[in-house]
Amino acid sequence: MIAIPRSSNPEHLKANLDVFDFRLTAAEMAELTKLNDTNMRVVSPPIAPQWDTP
Repeated sequence: MIAIPRSSNPEHLKANLDVFDFRLTAAEMAELTKLNDTNMRVVSPPIAPQWDTP
């Protein structure tokens, strides 16, 4: 699921678009990569794509 921000306030609209003004360090990316494990799905119906293939 993703959140879809909605606003009619120009300042809020700009703030919603300014979410990509940062960079992750190599250490932070390594921490996130650790989360990429297989068989962690709560729901995995038979018709689902291959979610966890590298």
